[in-house]
Amino acid sequence: TLIPVGLTSMIHYVYPVIVVFMARALYHQTFSKKVYGALVLAVAGAMILSFSDFGKINLLGVVLALLAGVCYGIYAVYMDHPNIKELHGLVVVFYLSVFAMASSFIFSLPRQALPWQGVTWEAWGVMVVISLLCTVLALFLFREAVVRIGSTHTTILSTMEPVSAAVLG
Repeated sequence: TLIPVGLTSMIHYVYPVIVVFMARALYHQTFSKKVYGALVLAVAGAMILSFSDFGKINLLGVVLALLAGVCYGIYAVYMDHPNIKELHGLVVVFYLSVFAMASSFIFSLPRQALPWQGVTWEAWGVMVVISLLCTVLALFLFREAVVRIGSTHTTILSTMEPVSAAVLG
């Protein structure tokens, strides 16, 4: 572990800021003061939830967490592209899943161990349920939210995830 999970989450939740800047630059969108206020509150909320995890900070961990947030922001803005919005949600989720599977396979090659080697049938069942509910459904609903309310509003609202996880946890 390079940095604590809470710190990783806080840095990752920079993605709504990335989305706002990219939406302004690429789509020439303008935003109200309410959107900027919600953006500040969302990022501040993620920071508050993560303050207890500040400890020894590894620069590589910070860079990787920031890169994850930037990539997620790019993904969210790309989902707002008119050509992507026209595609059926299941098509988008299919291609995202194929890309994730191929990436997982490629990144596991240097370790000479595939992630699914030695997995029991029970574990396969659990992985299928988690994959469908926590990945496929989440990707589909995120994409639908982007189509209906736009990437900026979707990403700002999605910062409620750590709050709801804390409450449910």
